[in-house]
Amino acid sequence: MNLETYMAYLTAVIYWLLIVCWSAILIFYRREYPRLKRLHPLLALLLIVLFIDGARTLFESLYFGTWCTAKVGLLPQTWEQILTSPFLMVIPKSFNLIAALIIILVIVRRWFSAMGAEVERAREVSRLKEFQDAVFNAITDLLTVQDREYRLLMVNAAVARAVGKPPEELVGQLCYQILHGRNAPCPNCPVEETLRTGKQAMAELESELLGETLQSWTYPLLDSAGEIRAVIKYAKVVTEEKRLQEQELAVARLKSELVSLASHELRAPLASIKGYTTTLLHDPGRLQPDEEREFLEIINSEAERLNILISELLDMSEVEKGQFRIYRRLVSVEELCERALASARHPGLKHELQLHLPPHLPRVLADPDKIHQVLLNLLSNAIKYSPEGRVVSLQVEVRGEEVEFSVSDQGMGLTEEELSRLFKPFYRAPEATSRNISGTGLGLYICKNIVEAHGGRIWAESRVGQGSVFRFTLPRARETDVSPPSPKDSQGEA
Repeated sequence: MNLETYMAYLTAVIYWLLIVCWSAILIFYRREYPRLKRLHPLLALLLIVLFIDGARTLFESLYFGTWCTAKVGLLPQTWEQILTSPFLMVIPKSFNLIAALIIILVIVRRWFSAMGAEVERAREVSRLKEFQDAVFNAITDLLTVQDREYRLLMVNAAVARAVGKPPEELVGQLCYQILHGRNAPCPNCPVEETLRTGKQAMAELESELLGETLQSWTYPLLDSAGEIRAVIKYAKVVTEEKRLQEQELAVARLKSELVSLASHELRAPLASIKGYTTTLLHDPGRLQPDEEREFLEIINSEAERLNILISELLDMSEVEKGQFRIYRRLVSVEELCERALASARHPGLKHELQLHLPPHLPRVLADPDKIHQVLLNLLSNAIKYSPEGRVVSLQVEVRGEEVEFSVSDQGMGLTEEELSRLFKPFYRAPEATSRNISGTGLGLYICKNIVEAHGGRIWAESRVGQGSVFRFTLPRARETDVSPPSPKDSQGEA
């Protein structure tokens, strides 16, 4: 076998291998066409072009493969004569031309329409993304998407506003650093629980960075294999809600304490009044005049005790309802102090009361009855908590634009813990309980509200064993201040 014959056989074999390969490829194209058509129309169009080009190549390989096979004698020589005729030799070239024209036609007919559909689809996707972003950013609570390392993948506008940075600067940052100012995940972090369990979680976290309480819910974002790809975190600021809840609990606790206090404190003076009144009514003429006077003084004292208790309860109710009112007018400081000392003095008083006033005191714009209530409460407390025979003093000083009142005693004094709780409602020092000193624990709380309603301050200074000093300030009256013609024109609210 010479080289020419060998090459003829090899050419025939190559053509028939091409025929087999292209047949398999066309079969593959035919089977994959429905799937690619569902994926994307442009992929289906590309497959049609490849199918036509493959069919052209298969036909050309079949034509020349048959010719080469007949030439080497593996097919009848008639086939070689037929396929080498000038008339038939134009068939493969014509088929190539037809295939090219079909490809051009398909491209013109489908490519541009598919491209138009693709452009419209891209626009629709863009509109959908804009809509999704608008919805995402319209949520007023904090919404983030973060990966397994707590890195932020997406944040809404509320997060950006809360931390004061644009969203693009936040993406890639660590959630616990951005929202909580921490170097590690928060204790009881719901993201950590969701990553661990694959379920939604909820936790209430304090953000020191934002200064807010956040109630956070987390939800797993799964991929097609069911693995957690990311975590969606929704956080709601509940600082105000929590404050209102605590306020409601405080009000409920306050009501309970009021009921308990009223039932206890009212019962004692009422029982005393009832007992002495019954004795006077049932045994007229049998008591000595001194005994009758003593009974009447006790009844009067207990009635005054009831009056003070009821007044404090009413003031407490007005404070809690926000209806506490004061009626200001120009008042002489000397008159306020002298009136308070006169009310504090009584025949059975065993303490020395002193008054220290500097000359030329300015007047204050205040409610005289309310300030009298404050001074009398402070003086009464100093008397009750000081041993008999000790000095209780009232002193006034001018400090800039304020007039400072001070009531000092020589009692047992107060600890730092007692001082911190002194102006809270219902608080009574341990000494009051141990010495069975009557009181509601509302007096200083009401005093605090009265002073603050006037724009002043009240506080206490004390050392254990050295007595206490209670101070409060009132703004001094300006030259332009005048007394209003009636209380209604100068009312204010605490």
